[in-house]
Amino acid sequence: MTGTITEAATSRRVSTRLKIGVIFVPFVFAWLLLRHGYSTLARWLAFGWMAIGILLFALARPNPKIPEQQRPVAIPGAVETRPTANQLDYVHELPLKTAKGGRATATALSVNGKQLRALWLELEGFRHDPKFHALGFDNPFQYGEWRGRVRALDHSAGKAMIAEIGFPPGELLTLGGEYLKSKGMRTKRSDEIEQRLDAALNPKSVAVGAGRVTQDTEGCMNFDLVAKSLRELENGDFPASDAAHNEANCDTIPAGSVVSAPAVRRAYDWLKDKGQRVYVRVQVNHNQVWVPEEEISY
Repeated sequence: MTGTITEAATSRRVSTRLKIGVIFVPFVFAWLLLRHGYSTLARWLAFGWMAIGILLFALARPNPKIPEQQRPVAIPGAVETRPTANQLDYVHELPLKTAKGGRATATALSVNGKQLRALWLELEGFRHDPKFHALGFDNPFQYGEWRGRVRALDHSAGKAMIAEIGFPPGELLTLGGEYLKSKGMRTKRSDEIEQRLDAALNPKSVAVGAGRVTQDTEGCMNFDLVAKSLRELENGDFPASDAAHNEANCDTIPAGSVVSAPAVRRAYDWLKDKGQRVYVRVQVNHNQVWVPEEEISY
């Protein structure tokens, strides 16, 4: 009884300003009540209010969802995957044509081989993306999800794919890491991996030199940005068109340059049903680039 009376008599009064601080910023001001002289009841109330604030804050956090545009691109002949982040509604996949001599340019791959090719093309789609350079594979909703699918393929079919095509899926992660370090630019290491990957996925494709560029043209690394540049050009937004074109990492391909058989075909839909412009992904001097199909003669 004496101890209780003594404690009540010596308790410090909680000032009005401190009460306001505890109410609105409990994470800071509640700790001040731990100083000597404040009552146990005041401390319990302050820290209880802080706990309630933490709980409300945690419950109020939004649940991040993957935007619609991050659904996977359909690759002809590939297993179903999630669409790439850069898929556009005016871009469409087209079937590959048959090479001269009646042989298809696409290699007959197993389901796992087709999945590896789809993952490779996905990497090519976002390797120049500034968000990828900033976030890397730590983003669990896009690039981290891509890494997870590569790891799953390597875990489930790594040995089988080494036996089938001589290329382990896990090495695609090495290629992704190389592009992350170089901000999407080619390096000696990335060139080596890409050449082996291309040889593994296209062992029966027509050799380099099967086609020639008929006139000076451009080869671009990122097709989605090429398509975006064309759409902005049609809309009359010339600065945006130039910006997208610059980001597409294009370079001049002189007339007469030799190219490989196409690995992928895509079409850009012109506005107002004016038709399509078809691009093919080909190899030129060990570079995989997108070139207008009409400017290549096979």
